[in-house]
Amino acid sequence: MFDRDFKDLLSVFDAHNVEYLIVGGYAVSLHAQPRGRKTGT
Repeated sequence: MFDRDFKDLLSVFDAHNVEYLIVGGYAVSLHAQPRGRKTGT
């Protein structure tokens, strides 16, 4: 899901006890639940 550089960055944050917040598209892909949608009429 995440590219290698982003994973490495988060690993460094974790190793140094940095508090961070993931927002935007990455957050949506981690926390969103699939929503069904009606098709047709």
